[in-house]
This record gives sequence, structure tokens and C-alpha cells, in this order.
Amino acid sequence: MRSPAEPIGVAAEALSRYKLRTALSVLGVVLGIAAVIAMMSVSDGARRDALAQVEALGLDNIVARWQRSAAPGVSAGPMTSGDAEQIPVLVPGVGAVSPVVERILPVTRASKTSMVRVLGVRPAFQDILHLSVSQGRMLAPIDDATAPQVCVLGASLARQLFG
Repeated sequence: MRSPAEPIGVAAEALSRYKLRTALSVLGVVLGIAAVIAMMSVSDGARRDALAQVEALGLDNIVARWQRSAAPGVSAGPMTSGDAEQIPVLVPGVGAVSPVVERILPVTRASKTSMVRVLGVRPAFQDILHLSVSQGRMLAPIDDATAPQVCVLGASLARQLFG
């Protein structure tokens, strides 16, 4: 009858006899575990990044965009700010609406010119996306009513233009 310690002794003898094989096996196991951990970390980071982007947009926000129809016989013009004003009337429970007009335009200060993405929005835009400023102020309802030439700069553009 064999003792229960005999298989352990045989395994220990084999490990000590074949040192290179043992070292390569241990190295393979360690690298395999490290690869699995790295892949899990990358996928978890990507998941968190995607959730952060969705959270920044807001789980309760809807973005409506106009596109030209490829269907023959269908003609509809672009959406207007009047269309945006009709949304709270047509859809119950809407808290805020802001049309967005996006253009790539040159922005110049002194001799510095940059091509930047410019968004034309209403003051409600800041509440919809939960935006805040570090200096100055956001757009106010008075800006919407009087239409002065005002803008809000992002931090990187402000540094680029003003130092």
C-alpha cells in the first residue's frame, strides 16, 4: 500500500531533476496570469471610459440631428430653432431644450489664429450637459434675449489664445 506522501515526493523529485522544464512551466503560468490580468484591466478601463462618456452626455438627454434623406421623393428641410422650441410642447416631461449649430471657424486674437469647433447654443445647454466654468460666466437668458456677441471658451483654447 502506498502512502499519501509518495506522489508528492515523486513530483518534488521530478521538479528538482528537470530544473529548466520547471522554470519554463512556472514562467508560462506567470506570463499567462499576467496577460489575463492585463486584458481584464484594459477592458475594465474601456468600460469605465464608455460609462463616463454616457454619464457626461446624461442618461436623460436626447440628441436630435437632421440628415438629408436618401429616399426618393422625401424632402425635408433642416431643423430650425423653432423646431427645438416645439419639443417641450410635443413631449411631456422635457426639462430643457437647446438647439446646437456647429461650425469650424477661425478664432483670432492678436496674431494668433486657430481653427476651432464653434457651437452656437442657448443658455439651457449648460444645464443639459451640467457644465461649469472656472473663470467668467456661462451664457445667461439675457444673452439669448439681447443677442450680444459673447462666447464661452474652453480651457485649452483660452490658454492658447491668452496664455
